[in-house]
Amino acid sequence: MRTRNENLVFGTIDLRFFYFPRTTEGIDHFRVTLTSNLQVKYTAGFVKKPQLVRYN
Repeated sequence: MRTRNENLVFGTIDLRFFYFPRTTEGIDHFRVTLTSNLQVKYTAGFVKKPQLVRYN
């Protein structure tokens, strides 16, 4: 299952289910993975280091 939306922080989210009917040692029959594409917009920097304010 895949969802995609450019307006969210997570651009693409993939949820994958795997089933292996025959496996070897050390491999489970079922596997679930969740991956996401984190998109950082507006990298102008909302958090900045503190600065001194000068008064005239």
